[in-house]
Amino acid sequence: MKRLSYLLLLLYILLIQACQPKVVLPGSIYGTVVDKATGEPIKSAGVELNPSGLKTVTGSEGQFEFTELDPGKYTLLVTKTGYMAGVSHTIEVKPGQQAKGDLQIERMPPALKVVDGNRKEISTLDFGSSIDDVSRSFSLFNDGSEKIEWQITANAKWITSVSKTEGTLSAGATQSLLITIDRTLLNSGENKTTVHITSNSGNKQLIVVATNSFSPVTLNAFEVTNISNSSATFHGEIIEIGTPKYTERGFVYSKSSMPTISTTIKKITSPVTDYDSYEENVTGLIEGSTYYVRAYAVNGGKTAYSTNEVSFVAEKNAINAPTVTTSSATNITTSSATIGGNVTSDGGATVIERGVCYSTSSSNLTTSNNKKTAGSGQGNFTVNLSNLSAGTKYYVRAYAINEIGTSYGPTISFTTEEPSYSKPTVTTSSATNVTTSSATIGGNVTSDGGTTVTERGVCYSTSSSNPTTSNNKKSAGSGLGNFTVNLSNLSAGTKYYVRAYAINEVGTSYGSTISFTTEQSSSTNNTENGHQYVDLGLSVKWATCNVGTTKPEGYGDYFAWGETRSKSYYNGSSYTYYDNPTTLPLSADAARANWGGKWRMPTIDEFEELRNNCTWKWTAQNGVNGYKVTSKSNGNYIFLPAAGYRDLGSLYGAGDYGYYWSSSAYGPNYSTTALYMYFYSTWKERKNDYKAAGRSVRPVCP
Repeated sequence: MKRLSYLLLLLYILLIQACQPKVVLPGSIYGTVVDKATGEPIKSAGVELNPSGLKTVTGSEGQFEFTELDPGKYTLLVTKTGYMAGVSHTIEVKPGQQAKGDLQIERMPPALKVVDGNRKEISTLDFGSSIDDVSRSFSLFNDGSEKIEWQITANAKWITSVSKTEGTLSAGATQSLLITIDRTLLNSGENKTTVHITSNSGNKQLIVVATNSFSPVTLNAFEVTNISNSSATFHGEIIEIGTPKYTERGFVYSKSSMPTISTTIKKITSPVTDYDSYEENVTGLIEGSTYYVRAYAVNGGKTAYSTNEVSFVAEKNAINAPTVTTSSATNITTSSATIGGNVTSDGGATVIERGVCYSTSSSNLTTSNNKKTAGSGQGNFTVNLSNLSAGTKYYVRAYAINEIGTSYGPTISFTTEEPSYSKPTVTTSSATNVTTSSATIGGNVTSDGGTTVTERGVCYSTSSSNPTTSNNKKSAGSGLGNFTVNLSNLSAGTKYYVRAYAINEVGTSYGSTISFTTEQSSSTNNTENGHQYVDLGLSVKWATCNVGTTKPEGYGDYFAWGETRSKSYYNGSSYTYYDNPTTLPLSADAARANWGGKWRMPTIDEFEELRNNCTWKWTAQNGVNGYKVTSKSNGNYIFLPAAGYRDLGSLYGAGDYGYYWSSSAYGPNYSTTALYMYFYSTWKERKNDYKAAGRSVRPVCP
């Protein structure tokens, strides 16, 4: 009994426990969404939990979490614009535990589509058969997430243009395009071609279709009527009006067979009417010429011609030789006369030449004798006969020539005047370019006295104030006009008397006497290492010429500062001297390198000494501009030519400016510039400039 009671109690306890509710703990799912290709986390991606339907979005690091989930099995769906949707494997959530649900998703590939205005994919662009339908549009659409690069190729000759043949499309973008065709280039019936579209997302094809409903006009040309020497009437007929109906008709004609609009003499249009037959009158024909005529008509932008042509010859009038008269001679001199005529009729054909023929004999005077032409055509004309003989009788008659032949006017005569000669008239010009040993002088023969000047020139003397040709002389050709001669081998510091002369068959005439004094010697007897110098009474002796020449007026060579050789091109890239001394060392001195001995380039202070202790006179020596620099203490001088400077490959300022390097740099803070002497006709000063420029070098020595 006691045992039974125990069993009943145990059964009661178990029954109570069975009736109590069982407690189940919730679980959770967490994870990260990343780009499958790059592994980079994806933010703002949508994450959906199924079958619960719960939704969330990923954070800045691609993380997400679902909590308070009932235990069980779930899947995750991930979506993101530009990406393909991703679905996880089955994830089991256990009571009170976290389940991990990392996902990788892939970017959607670029996708090129050919679409219409409503973004509906199309494969064909049909222009139909309407003659006015010549342009149609379509679009390219990027249905992917990456940029697309595209190109279009259209090879059919009747596709005249595509508004754009290449470009790029960003994701989701659309490019509108226009294709234009030329229906005149279509073959009969349906025309079909493939437009190829290539891109980095694949290739597409667009079939372009156009139907040609065009039919040409057919015409006929008929016999030409009402033919005269300058006009005629053309006749034509429309046999088939064509499709579309013709909009223009007329005639073309030429002197060559089978004329076209491009070869016609003149396009003759005729009004478009309901009548198939039409005619037009043409003028401006050339008599006797053969012409070829075709009818034409235009429809659908194309020109059709009659398959036949007709020809005709413009009438030709009777042609005679021209009629011409001879006028009287006027303006008669010893060697010339004015004469002419009048072509009163061309004989029915163009006068191609007219003029006068003349001879000293009256017999058989024709154009085979001397003649002088005076153009062509009808009307009055005159000619000037020259190089006639004085005191001579001439016979003259006018002539005119057309295609028939040559006609002559009456013969008239005249006698040239007797000659009246005298000595020539001549003047003497001033002396120029006077040096120690030379000078330029000349004159002007203003009249030949009626006969040719056979010789002209100047005569000169140091003793006679009225020199003649029996003294020293220098001839200068013959004839009228100005002339100059160069007198050389003159004595320094000497006064010369000069006058011009001219000779004809009557005798010799002289101009007035002028005088000039040659310059004193420049005292250049001293030399250093084979090169002459002048003692100007200064701290250094100055060379008589520039480096690179032996003449005082010679330009010589050009040097960059610190370089010892001239060159053809001067700029910073060709410059080779990079030291920056205060004064150039002799190893970089162009004067020492080229002349040797004691020669060197002057310092800027030595240039200042030259400027301040000498008189500077702008002059020309042997035709070269520059300064004559004369010592104030002893009268000796040097000549500095205005040699200009060289920059890049060119010479600038020659004849107007002088640029002479010193050996002095501009200063320690100016490594790219050096000092030089600069001058022009009214100014001289020290300046600084870039070392790379090509300038003259005038040496000095102790």
